[in-house]
Amino acid sequence: MDNVIEKIRKLLALAGSNNDNEARAAMLKARKLMAQYKLSEKDISTDKKAELRRAVYQEHTYSGKKNWWFVGLARVIAENHCCHACGTVEGKSSVFRVTFAGLDDDPMIALELLGYAVQFIMRKEKDCRIYFNRRVSDQAARNAMVYDWMVNYADGFTKGLEAQYAEQFKQAGDECMALALVKPVEVERFAASLATRNTRVRKARAVENAARLGWAEGYRFNPTKQIATGDPVKQIAGK
Repeated sequence: MDNVIEKIRKLLALAGSNNDNEARAAMLKARKLMAQYKLSEKDISTDKKAELRRAVYQEHTYSGKKNWWFVGLARVIAENHCCHACGTVEGKSSVFRVTFAGLDDDPMIALELLGYAVQFIMRKEKDCRIYFNRRVSDQAARNAMVYDWMVNYADGFTKGLEAQYAEQFKQAGDECMALALVKPVEVERFAASLATRNTRVRKARAVENAARLGWAEGYRFNPTKQIATGDPVKQIAGK
């Protein structure tokens, strides 16, 4: 079993390759071995004793009016890295932070992935604002267009990333992968103890080209690659 665990560790190291095909193949092979031998991420950790931990995303906050898509994206990442993700708040504040709960390094891994994904999406928001600034003179209308576009893009990105994980499950075997990535009971109990609260969110109008672009980029997303935005005008205009 030690040889299998060491092989999985090496494959996970290769999964950080800048070569998309190599990274994807390594990750799929690692997950297939984890499923075959009923191993979770904590089993291949170098730490012997599993420890409950939480990691809070400090870079940005969210609310019902801004960046509320953070928590949906975080939950997709968490579900595929043996963690629990939620929005936590102190006191009666309406401002939330994404928090991951899990064992050993799992929360930090999920936190790092979320950070890369948010950075990628917010670069798109910057390009989106530049695009609409050039074309819409009324500030209120411009802000509404940026908001609608970004909510649809972020939602599409989240669904595309979820589809990427699902494809990995399919290739490794759905039932086995579900067993390999199941969250331990102690993680669920720990997460339940966190101070969380739901919030009403500001709705957005549908923007199909933003949702399609978001899905495609979420499905292709590789957090180990350098972030690149391409041509923002063509992408945002849907051309």
